[in-house]
Amino acid sequence: MSSLSSFLWSSKVPSKIKALAWIVAHGKVNTNDKLQLRRPYKSLCPQWCILCKGNGESIDHLFLHCPVTIGLWNKLFKLAGSDWVPPRSFEDMLVIAFKGLGNSLRGKTLWQVACLTLVWIVWQERNNRIFEDKGRSEETLWDLVLFYSSLWASCSAAFRGVPLNVLQLNWSEFV
Repeated sequence: MSSLSSFLWSSKVPSKIKALAWIVAHGKVNTNDKLQLRRPYKSLCPQWCILCKGNGESIDHLFLHCPVTIGLWNKLFKLAGSDWVPPRSFEDMLVIAFKGLGNSLRGKTLWQVACLTLVWIVWQERNNRIFEDKGRSEETLWDLVLFYSSLWASCSAAFRGVPLNVLQLNWSEFV
């Protein structure tokens, strides 16, 4: 099994998040640039990202290079005590062997969950802004990443017996 497959399918997130990350990694998610190619008369402006109001929306821009997304990735890497430079592509991001939150089972579990949760939160926010005309602040998005990552990690065997609120408040205690 490839490292991408292993990273995605062994993670402790719900199947819908694994499926989203899989289609994103394989370039099949419907970002504006893809929609423009399929139906140019129906798509949103492909040269505009709904999150940053700047660059064109592509998979790599939306999930790696958008200033909003970079802010979230920077917070995650800061929490892990690492510096980070965005890789060239989203697939590269998933297969790079980042130290993340350590080599312990808990550290690896929490890192996988956090990375995939961040992708899901970015996709949700993009869709909320397009279809519901509702946007949230970067800080709110980060709080959602922390909450859902903690929730899904706490359901795994690695965190059995650790209350959700304790995990959510202090990740570093458990890695």
